[in-house]
Amino acid sequence: MRHFVAIALAALIAAPQDEGTGPTGRTLIDAFVRARLKDLNLPQVGPADDAEFLRRASLDITGAIPTMEQVQKFLTDPAADKRAKLVDELLASEKYADHMATVWSGLLVGYGDGGQGGLARLMVHRSMKTLFTKNVPFDEFARQVITAEGTLPVGRGMAQGMMKDDEELPQGVNGLVGFFVATQRTAQREMPQALAGKFSRVFLGTQIQCAQCHDHPFDKWTQEDFYGMAAFFTQVTVRREDKKDAKDKEYSFVVADREMGRRGAQGLMIPDSKNKTPIKPSFLVTAGKPQSGEEFRTAFARLLTSRENAQFARSFVNRTWGRFMGRGFVNPVDNFDAKNAPTHPDLLDALSKTFTEHAYDVKWLIREIVMSDTYQRTSRSKKRDTEMEKYCAVASVRALTPEQIMNSLLTAASAGGDPQGAFRPRELLGVFRDFRYAFGDDEGAEVVDFQGTIPAALVMMNSPVVQRATMGTARGGGGRLAQIVSLYKNPKDQVTAMFAAALSRGPTVAELNRYMPIAAKGPQGAEDVFWALLNSSEFLFNK
Repeated sequence: MRHFVAIALAALIAAPQDEGTGPTGRTLIDAFVRARLKDLNLPQVGPADDAEFLRRASLDITGAIPTMEQVQKFLTDPAADKRAKLVDELLASEKYADHMATVWSGLLVGYGDGGQGGLARLMVHRSMKTLFTKNVPFDEFARQVITAEGTLPVGRGMAQGMMKDDEELPQGVNGLVGFFVATQRTAQREMPQALAGKFSRVFLGTQIQCAQCHDHPFDKWTQEDFYGMAAFFTQVTVRREDKKDAKDKEYSFVVADREMGRRGAQGLMIPDSKNKTPIKPSFLVTAGKPQSGEEFRTAFARLLTSRENAQFARSFVNRTWGRFMGRGFVNPVDNFDAKNAPTHPDLLDALSKTFTEHAYDVKWLIREIVMSDTYQRTSRSKKRDTEMEKYCAVASVRALTPEQIMNSLLTAASAGGDPQGAFRPRELLGVFRDFRYAFGDDEGAEVVDFQGTIPAALVMMNSPVVQRATMGTARGGGGRLAQIVSLYKNPKDQVTAMFAAALSRGPTVAELNRYMPIAAKGPQGAEDVFWALLNSSEFLFNK
């Protein structure tokens, strides 16, 4: 360990500096990873080509493959700094904010299949998208989520209005309270315990819910530690207010905090415990307590995001690294414990410290990861094994999430404008639900393993998205395939354009020889080629 740290520090001395303040995030990443590989005697592979980098960065930052126009422009651009410009463009795009909101609303609320659960997640997503669009620092993001108060209207009119991103939410409506509404709906009287477990897992990467019924079997946390965290949420209330004379049965949920003196707001009893004294709020990492007169949720948010709590930044850096690199320094990303050591402990600490010094700037962290040589390694190497992937000697091959598959299909099928425009809002929610069911897992994980199941194959073959992308569109439809058939009369050019639209690269000679005779058969042949590309295993992976 000391050997590779010494090498890394020596490398950083000669590395480019960040505006005179110290090493950049990317130089930290590359120096520590190279040193670790040398220490382990693992060879590192070469860089990804432009097509591989474009598709990977687009999927990771925006949750979708690039458009055909983006592929054609990027691959023909001779500029030396085009990768840096691409990353800035992706981070500035609406798709970035939408993707981040998808990830974080899924982490907190899950993937509700309709009713109040589905609307709650939709509301949370809407408000989170606004926060990520503004690049709100992550500590402020966490505070707003944890201390959210306000009203959540429920009803057909509100559900339809939530689908229109160009409309402001009504005054007093806070989409973030949807998380508390969804939690109360499932946890009922154990909402404080549920909130403590969820916030600890999402913002600290710690599974303290294992200590709810007894001391943690694999870590140092006790049952008292768990109830000390849960006690921070004994004040939060969710109440329903019915709207009189509403034709579509509209009503609202109001989320607020009880007054300090109210019963149940001062502590939490451990069930079946010999200790008859309520457990008072006590923060897990620092043992911090609420200040005099401070609302408990506000205290929790303050203690969580305090710079004294280094685990807050470590957890977010680790989770972000996991999403972009295929596995976290600590893996699984929400399982920090004494027995689960990080692969690059000094890099995790250094990158977390630098992230904190950059005021928890989420875009800064993503930019530094994506612009590092480590991220930009190729995955197309004959020599690869689990150790090489674990220590970042080669880029990992990752299955797309259900949302990435769906968004990529919509992008591939669209000839411009809004790729979701061909679907009615509620129809689109149903399609997303089908993809989550087929390609996700029971835990609603943000990173999924490829299963190759029959339901997944059937969805890809028969989904309305694939049907509209490939069946009939070449014969007068308004989608991408119709555009390709109209613009390119030569089968070679058609196949080349279809590869750009579906796989973000040009075809090989062998692929041209295989698909050109099929495309030459006319619109039906073009539909067959495009359908085959969208159903290929390559389409379902981020490499």
